Amino acid sequence: MFWLTFYLGYAFVGLLLLEKAWRQTAKLRREDKERDEKYPAFSRTDIYKLQKWRLAIGAVTVLPLRAFIHFTSIVLNYLVTRPIMFGWDSRTEMSASQRYWQGFFTSLCGRTNLYASLIFVRK
Repeated sequence: MFWLTFYLGYAFVGLLLLEKAWRQTAKLRREDKERDEKYPAFSRTDIYKLQKWRLAIGAVTVLPLRAFIHFTSIVLNYLVTRPIMFGWDSRTEMSASQRYWQGFFTSLCGRTNLYASLIFVRK
């Protein structure tokens, strides 16, 4: 019973996030024939792919998990870099070790957010 309740809450949060995003992107999804004829390079050729029912499948399954990973990554980055920067005054130069560790953990946080967004960057 717990897992069913958990999943239904998870799906509900995903649908709420989808509805918010759908409402905020309404202007971008509108097809503008006048603009498309005047500026063909800026015409939207992918409007037909933006179907709410297809996005709802992802919203119910992976969207809340990705949002949780993003939020957790940012909070952990703050909690880890805060002790590293203890005693540092913004008017002075950072020590080499502080600069290294802050860059390392910030980079780790950024990569985690990119992977949670399903964006894979290769060097």
